[in-house]
Amino acid sequence: MKVKKMKCRICGSDKKKILCKICSNMKIMGPFFPNKDSYVVACEECGSVYVDTEANQKSFTDYYASNYSKSLSYFEVFGYEEAQIYYNNIEKRISQYCKKSDCILEIGGGIGELANFLKEKGYQNITVMEPSDRCISLCKEKNINTIKGDGFKISRSLINKFDFIIINHTLEHILDFDKTLKSAREMLKENGHMYIEVPDALKYADTDFVPYWFFTYEHIVHMCLESFDNLAKVFRFKLNEKQSYLKCNSYYVMYAIFEKAEIKAIKPKRIECLQNAVVKYILQCEEKLNPVISKLKGTPIILWGVGTSTAQLLNGKFDQCNVIKLVDSNPYRQNIEYVVAGRKLKIEDPSTIDTNDLIVILPLMYDLSIRKQIISMGLNNNVQSLIENYKK
Repeated sequence: MKVKKMKCRICGSDKKKILCKICSNMKIMGPFFPNKDSYVVACEECGSVYVDTEANQKSFTDYYASNYSKSLSYFEVFGYEEAQIYYNNIEKRISQYCKKSDCILEIGGGIGELANFLKEKGYQNITVMEPSDRCISLCKEKNINTIKGDGFKISRSLINKFDFIIINHTLEHILDFDKTLKSAREMLKENGHMYIEVPDALKYADTDFVPYWFFTYEHIVHMCLESFDNLAKVFRFKLNEKQSYLKCNSYYVMYAIFEKAEIKAIKPKRIECLQNAVVKYILQCEEKLNPVISKLKGTPIILWGVGTSTAQLLNGKFDQCNVIKLVDSNPYRQNIEYVVAGRKLKIEDPSTIDTNDLIVILPLMYDLSIRKQIISMGLNNNVQSLIENYKK
């Protein structure tokens, strides 16, 4: 295993321990990425866990600005009622630190769903910063102010401009997140506040999802509540509150409210629990996958849904199975090649399915839509989700 030259974005150390291989071909995310291995590693100095990759921030920025990436609608993924509850809870939290007349910026606001929700709640001065033309266009359709950008290079007009900044499930997607936090500090007014929400890595193993779901290629950094303390120390914020909770009755996330303060940067504290939690999750994923693979041995199977959250399953996990085809509806992923059980297979369009062999759906989030597509195509194949054979 070749360790990359990446340094920890928290403490700057290049000393790291490899926890597992995550990727054998990052081109699944598009032509912006190298066809190289990537690993989940732990910083030996501060205990932070991140992805060690030869890709750079431009690779990820170009990806999110392109059609290779798709911003999800929480209303579609979790349903209207759950999404409403989720956004209502965010509004309640930020309302303790933010007036409805305040100038608010959401970095990586996607299609503007949260911004629009807040706008309908009476917050009228909201701006979404996004690198994607598609997201910018959809935000403008909602009459939301926009800034096209990634938050790394900011114009002088944005310095000390905002009372409140939201970074909601965006920070974990940013390779150079240290630059994002430095820019956020510059854009905040004196004593301005910032809301950050990310998945809670300490509780990955408490979530009964498909194996390795939290190791999507898009997730570059894995954090726990103690990580928020280190962010505050290194990037000179006062940490006002932090909490972990179950999001949309689905998986555990955590949020923190930071305040811009005139304080000196402090050396981060070493986090002991984070590496152990991620290793526990890796072992649990193996335990989940083993009985599934055992039941599938010898059965010809078609794997459907090879994307950023599932392609890591092709890194040797199905080598004991008779995988005859890889399919995905996303045309940008088609023709990418993986070696499964010594057989070279290219990702194909679902329309190429011409046998009645078992279809195994890999992605959790798209399970329902894939099943609908299978029905609409008139396929008679038996279908199962990857998680169906697993009983906790």
